[in-house]
Amino acid sequence: MIERGDAQQFIGISVLKTWGDAALGRRVVRKNGSIGPARKNRSLDVAARHNLREFGGRGAGSIDRSRTGQNRILFGPSTGREVVARAIELCEANGIAVHAGRLLTSKDRDRLGLTIPESRTVLRADTARACEVVISLPQDLGAGNDAFFDESIEWARTFFARRGTLLSAVQHNDQARPHMHALFLPLQGFGRMSGAEFFGGRDRLVLMHASFHAQVGIRYGLSDRISTQERYRKSIERMAA
Repeated sequence: MIERGDAQQFIGISVLKTWGDAALGRRVVRKNGSIGPARKNRSLDVAARHNLREFGGRGAGSIDRSRTGQNRILFGPSTGREVVARAIELCEANGIAVHAGRLLTSKDRDRLGLTIPESRTVLRADTARACEVVISLPQDLGAGNDAFFDESIEWARTFFARRGTLLSAVQHNDQARPHMHALFLPLQGFGRMSGAEFFGGRDRLVLMHASFHAQVGIRYGLSDRISTQERYRKSIERMAA
């Protein structure tokens, strides 16, 4: 949903996930607003370390290491290890099986020959461990950037409140376009985790764009090209049926 050189630039939201659930990849909204596949799957550890810039050398890709100090942690710990530890702690407290400090999958259980109490849920190997919401700006709003991302993370926490728990949120100012990464643990209740339920399908993704614009984007003069589309009306009708 970001167009360079457009006089009416506006917010772009990319929703992606880490680990498993191939079906979800077909229902992710690209930055141009179309429905398409997610980014290549990564582990929660890799995603958290990337977001917190835990890498050596001069950086990676389009990252300007000299500006990394301008990034902001909006929520959560300062290391990827702590993000993962928090996720495992929450899973264990909510009835998900954990073994040797790691989430236990059905494949690992069978390979190790473990007997797990019935009160514990053993995840499938392709269960999503985390879901990531990326909110980016098409241009620098100057002094308003921090306020914009502060409001953005509060919107994300509210919109996904019943579908997941926020683990980490980081604002990146060391690339061409300021943006924010928010990692959620897709807990759906005691003993239940689902990346697909976190995002809720195509209709909810369309609604997500419109909700963000109405509550945050419009306050910063960003244009809306979702709620004016026919697919938005049809999505609302299907969700209300």
